[in-house]
Amino acid sequence: SAKLKYNDLSLIYLFFNKPQIITDNWIFFPELKFSFNRLSEQKSFSSYTVPKDKTVLCAEITNPKFNSLSDEQIIVRVVRDLIKAKIIKDDKEIFQQQVFRFKNIYPIYDLNYKDNLNKALTFMDQQEIITVGRFGLFNYNNVDHCFDMGETIAEHIVANTSSINWGKMRKKFDDYKIVD
Repeated sequence: SAKLKYNDLSLIYLFFNKPQIITDNWIFFPELKFSFNRLSEQKSFSSYTVPKDKTVLCAEITNPKFNSLSDEQIIVRVVRDLIKAKIIKDDKEIFQQQVFRFKNIYPIYDLNYKDNLNKALTFMDQQEIITVGRFGLFNYNNVDHCFDMGETIAEHIVANTSSINWGKMRKKFDDYKIVD
């Protein structure tokens, strides 16, 4: 399992003295010229999260190059990239910033991950340890997948079947399609 790799995640929250920045829940930025790979506006998920005359924009960063920057440097880079992407005009309406960092969040599917994962899962099966979820099965999944995994593992436990059967049951998780 030590050979399985993950990207870290930085969440940069920028607080604005205006009611709205973007009209979408989130926008993806796959281009390497941007430090962030996804933006979301908290208010689009619930109007109760932020006062009506203010909003909060969250920039998500998984690129190790940018995650290695200091908090101050990463904020400066995100603001610069928001201006470059024409999301904001300047930083004058930003009244607060907050950076949160999380280690080992997104699985990296390198050329050896399947072999490394299978070795780890085989060991866990031999110990009759059931693993599930993003960290337990090294997969990137949506919330609906999490619910399905929970139901599947509950069925396995209630049926009191073998770890070999669990190995067969969890194969369906490989067919999940990520929808963002």
